[in-house]
Amino acid sequence: MRKPINPHISGPGSNADPQLRAETFEVANRLRSTRLLQRETRRWQYALIGAIAWFALSLFIIGLPQITAVGILGIIAYVLYLNWNDTRSTPIDFVAAARKIEETEPSLKQALSTAIEQPGDGARLDFLQTRLVNEILGHPSMNDWRSAGIDDYRRSKSKKLVFALPLVLILLAAFTLEPIAKEPFNLTPDSSISLTVNPGDTEAERGSTVVVTAHFDGDALPNSVELVALYPDGRETRETMGQSLSDPVFVYSLHGLNSDVRYQIDYDGRNSESYDITLFDLPALSQSDAILDFPDYTQIPDRRIEDTRRVSAVEGTEVVYSFSTNKPVDVAKLVDRDGSKTILEAANPERTRFETKLTVTENLRWNLLLQDDKGRENPFPPDIRIEALPNKRPELAIAFPRGDQRVSPIEEIELEAKVSDDFGLIDYGIAYSVGSEPPVYLTHTDIENDELNIEFASDLALEESGVEVDDLLSWYAWADDYGPDGQIRRSTSDLFFAEVRSLDEIFRENEGGGGQGMPGGMGNEGEELIELQRQIAIALFKLKQRGATDSSFLEDTAVINESQMEARQQLEQLEAQLEDEKARSDADLAGSMMDKVTKDLDTVLSSETDGPLDPAWSNAQGAVQALLRMQPKEFNVSQSRQAGGGGGGRSRNQRQLNQLEFRDEENRYETASQAQSMTSPEQKEQLQVLSKLSELARRQEDINKRLQELQTEIAKAKDEEEKERIRRELKRLEEEQRRMLADIDETRERMDRLQSNRENREAREQLDQTRQEMQELGESLRREEVSQALATGTRAQENLEELKEDFRNETSSQFTEQLREARRAARELAENQQAIRENLENLDQNQG
Repeated sequence: MRKPINPHISGPGSNADPQLRAETFEVANRLRSTRLLQRETRRWQYALIGAIAWFALSLFIIGLPQITAVGILGIIAYVLYLNWNDTRSTPIDFVAAARKIEETEPSLKQALSTAIEQPGDGARLDFLQTRLVNEILGHPSMNDWRSAGIDDYRRSKSKKLVFALPLVLILLAAFTLEPIAKEPFNLTPDSSISLTVNPGDTEAERGSTVVVTAHFDGDALPNSVELVALYPDGRETRETMGQSLSDPVFVYSLHGLNSDVRYQIDYDGRNSESYDITLFDLPALSQSDAILDFPDYTQIPDRRIEDTRRVSAVEGTEVVYSFSTNKPVDVAKLVDRDGSKTILEAANPERTRFETKLTVTENLRWNLLLQDDKGRENPFPPDIRIEALPNKRPELAIAFPRGDQRVSPIEEIELEAKVSDDFGLIDYGIAYSVGSEPPVYLTHTDIENDELNIEFASDLALEESGVEVDDLLSWYAWADDYGPDGQIRRSTSDLFFAEVRSLDEIFRENEGGGGQGMPGGMGNEGEELIELQRQIAIALFKLKQRGATDSSFLEDTAVINESQMEARQQLEQLEAQLEDEKARSDADLAGSMMDKVTKDLDTVLSSETDGPLDPAWSNAQGAVQALLRMQPKEFNVSQSRQAGGGGGGRSRNQRQLNQLEFRDEENRYETASQAQSMTSPEQKEQLQVLSKLSELARRQEDINKRLQELQTEIAKAKDEEEKERIRRELKRLEEEQRRMLADIDETRERMDRLQSNRENREAREQLDQTRQEMQELGESLRREEVSQALATGTRAQENLEELKEDFRNETSSQFTEQLREARRAARELAENQQAIRENLENLDQNQG
């Protein structure tokens, strides 16, 4: 007869067909009992472990056996309650029963579990579902279903008894338990106890942790051990020391010591002798200040920078670097990357301040090593840097006209130039010379201008200057400033030439083609010789500017000398081909000039001085002028399709050649141009400064927000612990402010590398003011004056924001100007291409 199904317990498959549930109920109930037995077994296992531990302790502790039986009974009662509650809440799982039956009867092929999962109890089955249920109920193996899972049930029941029966036996034994220990487990004062205290009298670094241990030797241990600490302000603390496992050692750690401590160990009414912990401070740099005495020519006032580890100054600046320490120091020295040491002299009797004086000539980077009278050194030597800013020569350029020219003797040339310097100019202007004559300097010192970037112009009337036909005119821009040694130095731009042509030059188109014919003249060899001699004159001009102190001075002089001798040989070969008497006379003059150049350069190489370079350069220019006078006044020319090939002569006569109307076709190919980067190194440096200013402004804003929060927290702080937390936070903000000062110094170095102009000078002054405010902020934090610190920090943030916007606008305007220039160039290129296209179309039409 089938067992009734408990209607109050529902689980997976409880809504299946009633007949299927009846057939699988016995297996489902057995699986449920098996799961309950497994969980009950684990509970009895834990209960047995707890009872054994309690029973073992009761053998050695007086008074514990009286409650052992009650405790074990409580454990058993609690386990029984858990088992009962688990039985109530665990449902019957018909689906699991079906799967268990299918494991024992593989012929079902999951048909039973599928049928169990079909709805029943009021839900109407369709034809297929009804057929499936009927096939399952008529399966030949249905009578064998009830044996499924019986082995698991029996094993689970046996395991439960294995843990439950020993628990009952322990309970019975607890009623007759007698302790082994006849006296309480304690230690009364005993004179046989020996105590060892570590570390005893010792020294420790301020802020560190000291571990105190008490080691007892004897038959018993004390009941309580305390560490008694007495501080200089009279405060006394008692802390219970903890035992280290089963060892007779008691331990306590004194954390974050900020003052000397006298301590002793108290145990069971007795105490050890007193010991002292004496604190010491490792030597450390507390502040480093720099006094900068700039060279007089810079017109920069002396500057004192407090609390800085990075200094940038123009070469020649006298620097007094002062280092203050937190305690008297026996040795202070600066060690560079190569290991070279500079011992610092004490600047006060207490030996807490040390100084070094030096003249900035190169970049310097040291580590500051400190050592006290007991040999203790600073663990993290600070990094000290001095960046030497070079006193750059003025930058000069001829703005108009560009390149070499051919002019008539009655022209007026307007020479435009621009010059820039980092500290200011003494004098500047344009110089010109005729042939081998000494240069004539046109000065502009009468123009009042304190700008560091100057554009100026000079008018040169050739007729009034006595310039004649066939003269060679050269010009360049020049400027005087102070060098690093304080002496006046002269700088020049590139050298440019102008050949004074005759007013009656004749250019005819060569009917036979084949280039530029020069009847009775020098031909292409002469043009090459003129260009070579011109390059020699330019090289001598540049070498004279660099001076004998340049590392490659002698080597370059030798190369120029070889080139001059080669030019002399070419002139000798060309002279043999000359027929015109005037040309031969000019060739003799050119050769004489070349010989003088060679003689002067030999003197330079032998004496290793640059004195003879002035006459050498003048003679080289005279040689160019003599070679130019060998040129004829009449030219037969033709247009060539090849780019280049015209040499110096073609470039010098280009203006006249362009005025001829050639019958040949124009060159259909345009010379390729290469795009240039729109971002110069100067602008990249500006972008770096802008990025750094943005970061500093953001960090200062974060500090200000935190100061506002601390201002509110200080007003609400009641207990000493909260006030101490606020002090630690102020200390952290002070350290962050010090790091920002270092970043400000780094940004100042980047600004010093930028081109000197009014905007950059004002930006540096504003950054210096911001640094002063940030330093005052750090002082306010050190004094715990939060309101004052917040006001100063707000001003510093506003300055940084303003400085950031100024730099952003300047960078943006420069980029806009470059973009406008690029668009203009692109527009001109498009117009040129359109013109070329129209010309080609016209040529095609004419030829057609």
